Amino acid sequence: MSKELVITDPKAAAFLIDPVNSEHLSPFMMGEKSLAQAAEALGISKSRMSYWVNKLLKLNFIKLARVEKQGKHNVSIYKASADVFMVPLDLMTTDPNKDVFESAPFEKTLKRSLVHFKHQNLKGRSIRYARENDNVVLEVFPQQTKKSGVVDHWGRVELTQAQANHFYEEMNKLFTKMMQEAKNGEGKKYVFKLVLVEQWTQ
Repeated sequence: MSKELVITDPKAAAFLIDPVNSEHLSPFMMGEKSLAQAAEALGISKSRMSYWVNKLLKLNFIKLARVEKQGKHNVSIYKASADVFMVPLDLMTTDPNKDVFESAPFEKTLKRSLVHFKHQNLKGRSIRYARENDNVVLEVFPQQTKKSGVVDHWGRVELTQAQANHFYEEMNKLFTKMMQEAKNGEGKKYVFKLVLVEQWTQ
């Protein structure tokens, strides 16, 4: 039977909901691992993995399973503290002006990656804000004819409830398809955020 652990520590909750952080827990979710094995699975150095192991231990996401004798060395083997970790949404702030997700390092990584890409690829272009027929459009101009390597559409649109429901459905289909086709450990790392939400006007 799977062991489920409910996270009640706000620091642990904020850590877990950030994909950049929780990625370092993933090797131990797959089975018992030494520090070196976890580092190899993630493609990072052992010294870097040591930092994450200490953090995971401190937050109680992993624990020492046993110590193995390997040659002249004693090697610590770690395992996840649970098969399933649950973060109650009640633990998160209900203040719409504060966002625990936005405070996570993932948001900073996403924004820095976008800025870096634009600095490298958008030279000689401009932000264009103009009326086109019955719409007002904010876009980067001129548009590139080749694949740009980034998806960064944002703005405001008026939809009926049926149209919004269809949008949600299509976005979720795309997300599911992308995650199923992901080549973990084989491809480049990308960060993404798919969002459509009814505007809050207060």
